[in-house]
Amino acid sequence: ISSPQSFQTANLPTKLLVPAKWSTVRREVMLQIRFRDSNGRQVGYDELQHVDLSGGVLDVRKLTKNTQVNSTDFLNLSTLLSQNAGKLQTVKIEGVIQSSPEYLAFLIATCNKAHEVQIKSCTLSDTVCTCFMSSMMNPDGIKELTISFQSRRASTRQARLLFQGVALSSSIQKLDLYFDFEDMEDSGIALGQAFQKNRSLKSFSLYSRSLHSDSILESVVRAAVKSVTLEALTINAPHSIRHGVRRLSLSALHESLCRGECSVQKLTLESIVLDGDVGDNSILQNSSLTTMKLRGRANLTCAQVVKFAKSFLCLQNLDIDFNPYSELTSLDELLIGEGSALQSLKLFVEPKTVMDEKWKEFFQKLPRMKSLRNFDLPREVVQSEACRSAFVDAMWLNSSIEHMNLLNLGHANVLSNDSEDDRFAEFYCKISLLLSLNRGGRRYLQNKPSEQPLPRNLWPLVLERAMRLDYVSDYDKSKYPKLESLESDVVYWVLREKLFT
Repeated sequence: ISSPQSFQTANLPTKLLVPAKWSTVRREVMLQIRFRDSNGRQVGYDELQHVDLSGGVLDVRKLTKNTQVNSTDFLNLSTLLSQNAGKLQTVKIEGVIQSSPEYLAFLIATCNKAHEVQIKSCTLSDTVCTCFMSSMMNPDGIKELTISFQSRRASTRQARLLFQGVALSSSIQKLDLYFDFEDMEDSGIALGQAFQKNRSLKSFSLYSRSLHSDSILESVVRAAVKSVTLEALTINAPHSIRHGVRRLSLSALHESLCRGECSVQKLTLESIVLDGDVGDNSILQNSSLTTMKLRGRANLTCAQVVKFAKSFLCLQNLDIDFNPYSELTSLDELLIGEGSALQSLKLFVEPKTVMDEKWKEFFQKLPRMKSLRNFDLPREVVQSEACRSAFVDAMWLNSSIEHMNLLNLGHANVLSNDSEDDRFAEFYCKISLLLSLNRGGRRYLQNKPSEQPLPRNLWPLVLERAMRLDYVSDYDKSKYPKLESLESDVVYWVLREKLFT
């Protein structure tokens, strides 16, 4: 927009401003409209009626608190959306506190003209939930919906309206809810019925402090995993002073996932304490789950974690807490052997409770972990020189691990003096080189005596690929100058290993 007069020539309200350079007129700035087309180009509001909205992102937010936005603004936006034949990729609405007919009309037009809608800190009322319900019932309606109201509770009627829309929807594929409920027990029943009837939902996330009883949490999880279409489930139940920490029986979770049909491929449970054991149900197995993240307070032994994880035949990514005083050797069953399929492992355990000798013994087994690609450890594990040396020696013999949480290691606040800082930087550079060697294709040029060697005509392709990869971030290069020549170092060491081993 070149000047304020352009609003008048376009017959648009003067209180509707787009670019940041006009934010100095604070008395006039009430509603901010931003649009980015499918190519990432910013488009001014007065140009929207002349461009194709297909695949674009529309951002609508109120900038002035405690002030009602002119309803005409929403009426103009509704007209604009209805007249444009294209369908937006994403619409973001934030900070709008009203339920005027013009705003509701805009909300309906938005849900019918966008694949994804994100609502944050706006009015949550019966009429708003009815708009969501009607849009989800449209066969060509909204596919992804995110609702975030951190400071408000949804009434029982509002929850029923919303979940009824989910139950009857044939279009909704992703639903993320970030708010609490006045009556979670009744709302949980409505949610369970929605999971039973819906045939389109693939991803569901719930962040709520209303899961105030373990039985309600268990019923929600059980209903969700029994959905015939759900592929990704995330539940975060942060504890409160009033209700404490939420607990979930490991045997109940295991039975829900392994008994009967289950289509969930990615499961995330956060701020939830798992306890108990799998028990006699260990014979039950699941063939759909590939990624599992179970993060709460460490209350499981390493042996319990392994026994639970072995029931999931296709498990590739494991991110879990466990009791820090348990034995690390139990992990051998998951990581070592021909049947191991685990590609990513994140261990969250208090390192001070595991002696250096135990970590050194664990590191010595890294060369035998053939399937592991991503490996994250607590950054304090490598605080001692003995553990660093053991880890580097083991990584020289491992050709599969390509990524590690090196950023946290590099930023670890565990150094006490300059000499220690220099030693840690040297360790960081060595590990970066070894991980980069694995990403660069070291294993393609390595072969056992019983294996056929890589044909020589494929060597140039492997080396060319090694030169093209981005191994470290610009931040790490600036912090550790030795990493500047990492690309050429990778090619040198790959050839050196091939020619001299």
